Amino acid sequence: MTLSPFRPVLIPLLLWLGVWSTPSWAAERADPSIAASSARKSHSKKKKVRKAPAAAPAAAALPDAPTADSAPPDAPAAATAPSAAPSATDNLDFNLLEESGAKSPAAKAAALALNQDIETQVGRRRQMLYLHQTLGLAMLGSLVVTEVVGQLNLDDKFLGGRDRGTWQLLHIGLATSTLALFFSVGMLGLFAPTPYPKRLVFDTTTVHRACMALATAGMIAQLILGMASAGHEGSYPQQRNFVTAHQVVGYATLGATAVGATTLVF
Repeated sequence: MTLSPFRPVLIPLLLWLGVWSTPSWAAERADPSIAASSARKSHSKKKKVRKAPAAAPAAAALPDAPTADSAPPDAPAAATAPSAAPSATDNLDFNLLEESGAKSPAAKAAALALNQDIETQVGRRRQMLYLHQTLGLAMLGSLVVTEVVGQLNLDDKFLGGRDRGTWQLLHIGLATSTLALFFSVGMLGLFAPTPYPKRLVFDTTTVHRACMALATAGMIAQLILGMASAGHEGSYPQQRNFVTAHQVVGYATLGATAVGATTLVF
């Protein structure tokens, strides 16, 4: 039997059977992912065969690239053009004590003059208060001696003495010098400069001032009573009354002066 009439059909059938029996074809049949991979490879090969389009200009290839002209107005400067130098906020050199007005030469000159004036007043106050304290202690000693001599003079004149006048001139001299010393000490304390404002508080200075105010009133009263006693010389009852008042005020003045002095010294 001749096969010539079936040759056009048998040849393709045999070729198909040969391909079917190959291992690669069998693997593709067993695993569908291999078939899909081979399909992608064939598709990529077809793409490679196609002619690549002409290269576009560089500006057209990146239409969305940000430029300095197209940057948004609110974009920070560091995003468009970063600088190598540190910014002003990174500078750590600052002065907390510097004020806006202290930079001007006039303000500096005024501050310097104020400091010099305060230093001058402080030095003057220290000297005046030192002299005030020294003379105050001397005045307190002189006041004690004046009171002792005044008591001796009173005893000689009114308390059984012979009224010889032995202590009278000495008492007048001591009283005059003590009175002058007392007001000199008061002027030093009163006119001492005060460079810094002081609050009114109850302290030793307040006690000292109160005691010395009482002592000042006592000194004035003693001066008036002493002159009145001398003016009634020969009139025993009146002169004795003035002398007694002079004696009482004298001891009260001595007590106020002693308290006022000890509050600052001790």
